[in-house]
Amino acid sequence: MLIYRVFLAYLLSAIVLTGVSFAEDVLLDSVAAIVNDTAITYSEFEKKYEEAQIFSNAAKIPMLSKTDVISTMTNRVLLKSMAIAMKLSGKDDDELIAKFVDIKVRSYAIVREEDIERFCTENKVKAESDEERKKIEKYLTEEDVNKRLKALIEELRSKSYIKIYVK
Repeated sequence: MLIYRVFLAYLLSAIVLTGVSFAEDVLLDSVAAIVNDTAITYSEFEKKYEEAQIFSNAAKIPMLSKTDVISTMTNRVLLKSMAIAMKLSGKDDDELIAKFVDIKVRSYAIVREEDIERFCTENKVKAESDEERKKIEKYLTEEDVNKRLKALIEELRSKSYIKIYVK
């Protein structure tokens, strides 16, 4: 009996020390992209791509390419990481990113009276009421926010490690 126990202990230690595994290795998911220290899984990418297809069909607009979808996901990871670095919080990623954009981008977008006048002149539009002027101001503000956000994303992308595996 003692020989049996010694043999069993030896066998078990040999298995542990050699790293033999009786479990089967299974690939659960693959990586679609790496953004700094964050991985975007292929299943996350596929879900977003399917959502984009459904949206484009419903809105009757051209479908985004796979490159566009993974690029958008990459940009969201960069913006989210900046928001977290600023210690912002939100109920979900959309709210978190929106707070970051409000603080770091939208707060710098300023539309002056001259900008509204120039817009009216260039587009041959008459903004006679306050409501019309506010619509133009909102449009110009969003245009400026988009321009600033694009520049910020380009800066973040240039300073980040990004590897995309989706083709």
